[in-house]
Amino acid sequence: QPTHHNCYTQMEIRDYHMDGRIDRHMPVGDYVHSDEIMRTRHMAATKIQARARCHLVRNASHRRREERVRLKWEEQDEKERLERAELERRINPKISADFAILREELAQWHASEVDRINEADHSPAIRRAFLADLLSKEVLIIRAIEKRQARTARSEGKRTERELGQLAKPLKWRVRGGLGTGAGQGFVDVRTPEIDQAYRLNKVYFNLVRDPTNRKDRVDVLYQAMDEVEMADFGPAREVADLIDREMDLISRHREKKSMTGLRIRLQNLFLQLIKTPLFNPASSQLN
Repeated sequence: QPTHHNCYTQMEIRDYHMDGRIDRHMPVGDYVHSDEIMRTRHMAATKIQARARCHLVRNASHRRREERVRLKWEEQDEKERLERAELERRINPKISADFAILREELAQWHASEVDRINEADHSPAIRRAFLADLLSKEVLIIRAIEKRQARTARSEGKRTERELGQLAKPLKWRVRGGLGTGAGQGFVDVRTPEIDQAYRLNKVYFNLVRDPTNRKDRVDVLYQAMDEVEMADFGPAREVADLIDREMDLISRHREKKSMTGLRIRLQNLFLQLIKTPLFNPASSQLN
């Protein structure tokens, strides 16, 4: 096979001097058969593969260990979060379900205390004294729960009023040149169809919440609510229409207001959810 560079071989002769200072003597080693070379290469490749596979297994094991630790920490964090949320629900109840839990736990505590008093070896007079003291404690706790629930309901009503008022608030547009007749100099109030609809829905909702003075006023409010929801063809709107029909039927039968309290509360809550639904009230999209 020809080499990449030109080369030659010159033998030393009488009329030609050759400088041998840079010559190197290359000893001839043992002859290695090609099978031995292939065997050596195979052993080296096997060792490399073993080390690489060991490295991959260690990395996979390390990742699985880290994943187990992460899942354990996440589970612990979720457990602590639920415990904090449960404690917060008892310390600072906000919704009806929180107060229902408090009342249920109060009933369980009362039953356990009654069992403890009855199982103790007390005379009838002492037992009656303990039961009377337990009853006074329960009354104080119930009053505190009701007072907190009323305060929460008032704050929730104020928050709802602020949110709904924000939906029906007119837009402020700046007028070029500083002219205008809005709330501030240089601005005008702009009411879009969505804002007008939100204003009507807010008015109907607060009329539903307000305690009616007579049957005629309540029927007028129900007709206004029916006018708003009768064109909407989806689940919550149909449910509101059914509740309105049911209350109108009860009013026509001259049922007492006390018997319709639960129905009216459900109607108010569903109508409020409907106001906060962008499909029904496009202005409510800014609440999300």
